[in-house]
Amino acid sequence: MGELLVELSEAAHKDSEADHGSNGDSTPWFIQNIEVSGHAGIGETAVNIPVLPKRGVLIVSARNGVGKTSIADAVRHVMSNGARRGYEIAETNLHFPSRRIVVTISNGKDVVDLACSGDGRVEWRQVGVVNSTVNEKWNKAYQLYRPVLLYPEISPFIERPEDLHDFLKGGLPLDVLEELQKRVDDVRAQGRDAKREIEAAYSTALAAAAAVQDSTLYECIETARAIPEPEAIATVRALSERPSELATRAVPIPPKWEIDLEIVEQCCSLMGRLRVAQAKIPDTAESLHSALSHLLSKKHPEGICPICGSEGVEWSDTARARLNALDSDLAEYRKIKLLVASSMSKVLDVVPTRLSPDFERAFEKADQSGQLLKAWEHLARSRSNLTVGQVTEAELRSWVSEATALADGLEPYRRKVQESRDQSVVRRSEATKKIESWLDAVDRRAGAVKRGETADRLDKQVVKWTKTTRDELFRPIAESVQDIWSRLSIDTDLAVTDVALAGGTRRAGKVSIGLSMGGISIPSTDRPTNILSTGQRNSLTLATYFPRAMQPDSPFGFLVLDDPVHSFDFGRVQYLASLLADLSDGRQIIVFTHDDRLWHELRALGIWAEHIRLDRVLGEDSVVRVSDATAPGLRHLDDLLETINSPTARDLATKEALSSLVLAMCRQALDAEVWTQVEILARRARVDQRTVDQRREHAGDSRGQLNLLNSYADQLGISPVDLTGFERTINALNSGAHGNAEKSNNWQRREWIKQTRELIAMVRKMSEQF
Repeated sequence: MGELLVELSEAAHKDSEADHGSNGDSTPWFIQNIEVSGHAGIGETAVNIPVLPKRGVLIVSARNGVGKTSIADAVRHVMSNGARRGYEIAETNLHFPSRRIVVTISNGKDVVDLACSGDGRVEWRQVGVVNSTVNEKWNKAYQLYRPVLLYPEISPFIERPEDLHDFLKGGLPLDVLEELQKRVDDVRAQGRDAKREIEAAYSTALAAAAAVQDSTLYECIETARAIPEPEAIATVRALSERPSELATRAVPIPPKWEIDLEIVEQCCSLMGRLRVAQAKIPDTAESLHSALSHLLSKKHPEGICPICGSEGVEWSDTARARLNALDSDLAEYRKIKLLVASSMSKVLDVVPTRLSPDFERAFEKADQSGQLLKAWEHLARSRSNLTVGQVTEAELRSWVSEATALADGLEPYRRKVQESRDQSVVRRSEATKKIESWLDAVDRRAGAVKRGETADRLDKQVVKWTKTTRDELFRPIAESVQDIWSRLSIDTDLAVTDVALAGGTRRAGKVSIGLSMGGISIPSTDRPTNILSTGQRNSLTLATYFPRAMQPDSPFGFLVLDDPVHSFDFGRVQYLASLLADLSDGRQIIVFTHDDRLWHELRALGIWAEHIRLDRVLGEDSVVRVSDATAPGLRHLDDLLETINSPTARDLATKEALSSLVLAMCRQALDAEVWTQVEILARRARVDQRTVDQRREHAGDSRGQLNLLNSYADQLGISPVDLTGFERTINALNSGAHGNAEKSNNWQRREWIKQTRELIAMVRKMSEQF
């Protein structure tokens, strides 16, 4: 196991180094500019958002539907190198499908444009360097730290524990251990594949041995098991290459015999001649021949018969003639009898005389009814009765007919036995091939099986290491989650008491979230977040997001958040502002939001935060205007100067019209700045929003608004706005708003604008005092 561990660990570490590349410059990257056109809700006119590339907070506010999520998604697209989203968005703008996204980033040394066009591919554009694709190091870092969080991503992954587990675990630097586990899994999978291949080949070989009915071979394979030892392999191979017993034996059923019918007929003809010859010989032929021979061998008186004693008869001549005739007949008979015996032998010898044991077994196997064996036994008994001189032609012909019929009846069975023998030889050959295929699989794959079994044991240790390391790395993140939750939930007694990654290290990941209400633990469930409100769920999302994104090893000096205050009440917005104020000490934080509350709360905390406002241009297709809302009053004054200095105003406007315009827009500028500072100071003084709205409505004109502002300044112990020297201008602004504009010349109008700007400057300085 040790050797395999060293091998896989070195490979995993090497791959991890290749994935992450060199650490290079550790200076973090900040966003310097965002330019978007032709993407989602942004049309042909590009939205340009300049950003100071440093730590701090930028608030980008817009009403719903203006395009803030479209811009945030564009940032996410190029930052993530076009990574797949966990939400749906219509990327193509209906009015202008030619997309262009450029996000400029800087680390103080290099300035880079992350840019994409219509095809969505992202390029890394750096001065003095050839344009290229985004490198894998950047991609890995983005997936690890996720510096951009969009509103559609805020709640969904909280809903499913497995998604929350993946999100939290994804921020841990477990790449080497995970790569090691992946490699261990690969070796285990290879081992399982190899084992399945060998076992399948083994089962095939065992079945083939059974099919050839070789019990010795079968038992040897069965005993050897799927992965045999070398000695067993040699024995199996020797037995499998041995020819089968059936192949070495002759077919037990003899070949079909054929009796020559001409010989049969010759034999029958000779048997007829034998009968004729036999008929010529008396029954006492042998005794007569002996007697005649004896008489003729002795001397007797001539003319006297030795039998009857008669005289005058030449008895010896007669006796000799008779003896000669008898010799001739006997000789003929014996000759024909030999011919018959020879002919019958030719007929009978064609048919086998005895049944061997194999022959009998073949008969029994071929003919279950036993008729063939009975016919053979009858034929054998009949044959014993076929003797020369005893058998007739009819009996011989009957026996020949019976023998021929048996030969014809036996032929199909003989062919069957022959086919069975041939099939047995083929099966043996196939069995040999299958056994060899199994042994070849063992030779090729047994090593992989052994490595897989070693990896199985190693896997338990790697899982243990991974869990231990995961828990150690996650502990500070879990503590941060609990801390951030408590900061976002100051006014609730619902506490997160514990956050832990649980379950397996592969797919069965879960998150254990301990909750308590008023110090009493809430029983754990599969979905503990079900008891949370929407605002609380969003708070928990941010509590789990920030620790991952803010890890010190992150190369990203920025966070981009899309509407994190969704479903937040004023209190929770205050808590988030306080949190962002602390986080901004180490990060550039860009927040897209649908209202001004977060910016007001940040300013109330004394945090300088830029504020950019996005608005739709009425009557224009997907055109979004970008304006600086950090100083709304100054923005109105700039619009005023642009208007009155235009050729149209100089040529067409009357003095009265110019006076009304200047007074109206100066009051709008002053009131906008005062209202903003009232919001900031009231939050600083912890005055609830309803009271602020009532007091502001009751304050009435610009003087009343300034007095309200100064009352909050007194409450906070900061310097109020000194209105000395501005009374006439304030009166003019209030009168002009009611249609009572003073007659004025250019000097007077410039004075109104000048003093309004001075008032705005003093108002703005109030929030800078804390």
